[in-house]
Amino acid sequence: MKIFKIIIFLTLSSLTALALGQPEEKFADLSKIDLDKEQSIILTTPWTFYWNQYHFDAHNLPPGHLVKNNFPWTEIPSKKAGHSEFGYGTYHIKIKLPKRSSTHLALTIRRIKTDFAVYIDNKYVAHMGSLDNYPVELPGQSNTTNIFSFDVPLEKEAIDVLIHVSNNSYYRGGMDQPPELAYSLEAHKGKLEKVLAAAFTAGALLFMGIYHFGLWLKRRSNLTSLFFSILAVAVGIRVFFTYKIFYLLFPFATESLVLRCEIALAFTALPFLHIFISSVFPEESNKFMTRLSWFAWVTLMSITVFGSLKLMGQTLTPFKIYFVITLFHMIKMGFTAMKNHREGSVLFSAGFIIALLTGVHDVLFENDTIYGFGQPIFPFGVLTFVFIQFVLHSMRFSRAYRELETFKNTLENQVEERTRELTIAHQIASKSHEETRLLSAAMTNLLEDERKSIARELHDDFGQTIRAAGLYADSIAKEAAKPNQIDTTAIVQNASKISQALMDVYNKNRNLLRRLRPEIIDTLGLKSAIEELLENYRRNHFNIEFTCDSNLTSLDNKQKITIYRILQEAMTNIVKYSGTNTVVVSLNNIVGNYELKVKDFGIGFDVNNAKGIGLISMRERLAEIGGNLRIESSPNLGTTLTATLPVNY
Repeated sequence: MKIFKIIIFLTLSSLTALALGQPEEKFADLSKIDLDKEQSIILTTPWTFYWNQYHFDAHNLPPGHLVKNNFPWTEIPSKKAGHSEFGYGTYHIKIKLPKRSSTHLALTIRRIKTDFAVYIDNKYVAHMGSLDNYPVELPGQSNTTNIFSFDVPLEKEAIDVLIHVSNNSYYRGGMDQPPELAYSLEAHKGKLEKVLAAAFTAGALLFMGIYHFGLWLKRRSNLTSLFFSILAVAVGIRVFFTYKIFYLLFPFATESLVLRCEIALAFTALPFLHIFISSVFPEESNKFMTRLSWFAWVTLMSITVFGSLKLMGQTLTPFKIYFVITLFHMIKMGFTAMKNHREGSVLFSAGFIIALLTGVHDVLFENDTIYGFGQPIFPFGVLTFVFIQFVLHSMRFSRAYRELETFKNTLENQVEERTRELTIAHQIASKSHEETRLLSAAMTNLLEDERKSIARELHDDFGQTIRAAGLYADSIAKEAAKPNQIDTTAIVQNASKISQALMDVYNKNRNLLRRLRPEIIDTLGLKSAIEELLENYRRNHFNIEFTCDSNLTSLDNKQKITIYRILQEAMTNIVKYSGTNTVVVSLNNIVGNYELKVKDFGIGFDVNNAKGIGLISMRERLAEIGGNLRIESSPNLGTTLTATLPVNY
C-alpha cells in the first residue's frame, strides 16, 4: 500500500513537471532596432537569476529563475524556495545586438542597491563595492559612475551579460531596474546631463534651505523657517547621494556609506516635511500626529547613529507605514486649509500634488509600466514643491517684517507729535501686550512734557510778572518814604501796573488750571463746556453743528470729563487728518446709555489698520467707566466716531 502511494506521488510529480516545464531562457532581441536612432535601449526582457551562485561562464548554464527586471530577489515569486533578504547570486541575459555604427558600447546600471560586478562574454568589465563570498579578486577601483563601457566588433551579433550581486546588509537585494544599452559616448553624455540637472536641483534646494536658516536666525521666534531649512537641506543633500554626485566629491566612499546616508536623509526629510506643514497650517494640524513625527525622527536617527545598516534596512518597513499615515494627514491638512481659505493653501496644495504625481510617475516608470518622460522626474517635483513653499514662506516673512517696521515707524511719529495728557489705562483682554507697553511709554513722555511746559510757564510768565509787581511795589514804597514832596502820579502809575500784573497772573493761572482740568464743567455744566470748546474752533473758520440732550443729570463728574476729553481728542484728529472744516456733534441719552457722536466729512481712513495712540487712549478712558468706542470710516467717505457710556457703571 505504501509503495503504491509512492508510485502515484512520483507519477503526479512527473506529470506536473512536464506540464510546467523548465523556464525558457530569454533573449533580449534588439536586432531590429537601430541604435543610432534610439541612442539608448532599456533591456526589459526578463533575466535569468541564480540564487547563491556565482557563474563566470555563460555557456551551458543550468536553468534558473526567470525574473522581471524590477523585482529584486526579495520579491522573486520563488522566494519560498529559499531566497532570503540577504545573500548573493548571478543575473544572466543574452543580448542580440542592435544595428550600430560603433564598437564602443556601454551598459548603464540604473539601480542595483547592492554591490555588483559585470562580465561581458565571460570577461570582467568593472565592479561596484566589495562582493561577499566572491571567489576571485576584483581588479582595480570601484566604478562609481554606474556606466560600464566595453568594445564589441561590428560583425558580432550577440553578447552574454553576467551581473554578480551580493548583499548582506541592505534589506533589498538584487536588481530593481533593468540596465540600458547605449553607445559609450552617449551613455556618459546622458550621465553628465543627469548629473548637471541633479546638481542644479540639489544646489537650488540647499540655497533655499540656507536662506531660510538665515531668516530663522534673524527671527528665532518663527520656527517654521527652521523646519523648512532642515527639510530643504536634507532633500538637497539626498539628491547628491541618489545621483552619485557624492562619488565625484569623495571617490573613495563605499556603497554602504552612501546607503546609510541616503536612508538617514530620508529619515530626516519626511518627518520634517510633516512638521513644517503642521507649522504652516497650525489650526489644521493634529498635535498627536506632530508628536508622532518628532518621535519617529528621534527614533530613526538614533538607529542611524547607533545601529547597523542591516537594522536600518529592517526599519524601512515601519517607516513606509509611517510615510503612508503622514502622507494622508498632509493631504488632509492641505485640503482643509483650502476649505478654510488659509493664505497660500491653494499654491501649497498645487505644489504638493505636483510632487505626488511626479513620485507616482517615477514608480510606474521604474516598474516599466509607463514610459512617461523617459527618466525619473521626482526630484524636479520635489524642487517645485519646495520652491513654492520657499516663495510663500519668504513672502509671509517679508510682509510680517515690513508691517512690523511700518508699525514701529508710525508709532514713533505719533508719539513725537502728541502733546496732550493721557490717563493711566487698564489693560483689557482685546488689546495686546505691545499696545499696553506703548501706551504706558507714551503717557510717561507726555506727562513729562506737560510738567516741563508748566514749569516753564511758572518760571517765564508767573515769575517774571510777580517780580515786576514787586519792583512796582518797591517804587511806591520808595516814593512814599520821601521826606519832602511825594509824586502821587508815579505812585498811581505803579499801583496801576501792579494791578495789571496781578490780573495777568490771575488770567494765566486760570488758563493753566483750565488746561489741567476744565473747571467750566463744574461751574456751567458739560453742555456749556462743550459749547465753549467748539466755539474756539468756530473762530478758526470751522462749521460745527452741535445738538445736546437736556437729560444729562445722571452723568457723574468722571463721565463728564471723559466725554469732554474724547471730544477734545476727536476734534484734534479732525483738524490734523480729516481735511475738512464741517463737523456734526451730538450728545444724547439713548436707551439707558449716553452716546457722544462726532461726524466729519473728510478723507476718512482705514479703520482696520488704525493704531494711533489717540484712539488707544480714548478706548482706555471709556473702558475705565464701562464704555466702548466705535469708529466707522472709509477712504474719502468721512468718519463717524461714536462713544457709548452706560448710565450706571
